[in-house]
Amino acid sequence: MSDSPRKAFLKTLVRRPRIPRCPNGNTHPSEICMGASRAEDVGQYYYYCKAEPGKQPCICPAIYWFPMHSQQRQDELKASLKEFDDQLVADRLKRYSTSSSMLPANVTPAAAISSLSLPSSQAGGPLTPVATSPLPPSSPLPVSSLPEASPTPPAIPTKANVKNTVKIYIFLEENGDPIELDGVLEHGAYSFIGDDTFCDRTNFPDASWNIYDPFKQSFIGISTFSQQQIHGDDEFLVVRPESFTDKDCPGIHALLSHFADYIRAGSKKRKRLLGDDGWNGRGKAKRRAD
Repeated sequence: MSDSPRKAFLKTLVRRPRIPRCPNGNTHPSEICMGASRAEDVGQYYYYCKAEPGKQPCICPAIYWFPMHSQQRQDELKASLKEFDDQLVADRLKRYSTSSSMLPANVTPAAAISSLSLPSSQAGGPLTPVATSPLPPSSPLPVSSLPEASPTPPAIPTKANVKNTVKIYIFLEENGDPIELDGVLEHGAYSFIGDDTFCDRTNFPDASWNIYDPFKQSFIGISTFSQQQIHGDDEFLVVRPESFTDKDCPGIHALLSHFADYIRAGSKKRKRLLGDDGWNGRGKAKRRAD
C-alpha cells in the first residue's frame, strides 16, 4: 500500500533509522507514526517482526519503537504538517473552484446545428434536406404574426457563496479534546476515504469509526465508501472510534446540543401519531362502530 501524500511528506522530514536484521530470518517492515492516536509520537519510526510460517518473531512485544523526538522537534514537525495540510486543502479548493466555474464557449445556433451529425436514411444514404420557401404573397397569415426569433438566454450566474468545506470534530484519545479538520466538499458531499488527512490521522478505513447521526440521535458506523451530504452552512460532523462511549469524550453533550432541533424536512409528516380515540392510523379505514 503506497503512502499518502501527507505521510510521504513527513518521511522527507525525518530520516529513516537503520532497521536491524532478524536473527530468525523474518522481515522487519518499518513505518513512521503520524501522531494520530498520540500526538507526542509524531515522526517516530517503528518496526515489527513479520514472522514467516513456522518461525517465531524475534522481538517482544511485537512492535519496536525508536526513541521519541524532543518536544522542540515535535513542535517543528507538527507545524510543518499543519502547513502541508493547509496547502493541500487550498489546492483542492482551487481545483474544485476551477472545475465548477468552467462554462462551455459561446456557440452560435447555426454553428451548433451544423455540428450535429444527422442520422442516415434507411436506404443507407444521407438524408435529403427539405427545401424551404417564404410564404406566398396570398398567404392569409400576416407577416406581423410570424414568431420572432427567441433572444439568447442570459448566462446563469455562478453561485458565489457555495459551501466548500465542512468542519469535522474527531475524538482521538480517551478523555481528550477533539481535534478539528476542514474536509473538502465535492458537489456538496464529503467522502471519508477521499480525504488523505482524515485517513492519516484516524487510520481509516483499517480502524473502525463512528459518526453522529442527528436523525437517530446516536453514533453509527462509517462504511468505507460512505459520503456525507452537507445541507446547512452551520452543519458539522462529529466522529469517534467505535470503542468510545460518551464518557470517553468530554464535552460531547455540549457539542451535540447543536443537533437538538435538527429535524429533516417532512419527517414530522411521516410520523404516525395516536388520535384522540386511540387509533394509530395503521389501517386504510377506522373500524366501524357496532
